[in-house]
Amino acid sequence: MTAISKSVYFFAVSDAVFTAFLTFLTFYYIAPSFKNLVLIVLIFVTLISVTLSLKGFYKPRMYGLKDIYKLF
Repeated sequence: MTAISKSVYFFAVSDAVFTAFLTFLTFYYIAPSFKNLVLIVLIFVTLISVTLSLKGFYKPRMYGLKDIYKLF
């Protein structure tokens, strides 16, 4: 049986606390309404996509009719 390092638990808990804190800040201060939250999410997704595309980490795959035929 393999053992998980203690640092895995520490980082998992610290990530959960950090995520909860950022979620609290987002919903309480930045986007208290659903409309503001959707706008922030769209901006965030757009910026991440542009950043990944510029660095070359994300390349959308173009599908052709042959690929769609294979799928079905």
